[in-house]
Amino acid sequence: MADRFVQIRLETKEGDMSDGSFLPANLHVLNGDRVIWWVSDHRGQRITEPTADKFEEVSTGLADAEITVTFKYQSPFEAFKLRKDGRLEARVKGPPGTYHYACRVTRKAEVLLDVHCPEIIIQR
Repeated sequence: MADRFVQIRLETKEGDMSDGSFLPANLHVLNGDRVIWWVSDHRGQRITEPTADKFEEVSTGLADAEITVTFKYQSPFEAFKLRKDGRLEARVKGPPGTYHYACRVTRKAEVLLDVHCPEIIIQR
């Protein structure tokens, strides 16, 4: 049993949430692992073409963001819908397979919704 982390990195544009990324978007887990989602705010310039072998990006953790994760047909957890402020944790308990989910992040009356295919893959 291990802790597996999913960073939901919000891209901001003039203070507004405009886009987001899941790091990783495809999370490989085993039964008994604990999945922990957390939200960060990516600040500064978005790097699209690194010009050096090494570069740094700055992110800040957001404890005041509400995270909601929803599974449609099957869930790798005991519930189909999980919600919590700051940091969302759930223990994997399900048969091997691929589980797609939607995620909503709410912060200061703004909502970022991602229904594109982040997924959790339970390995045998």
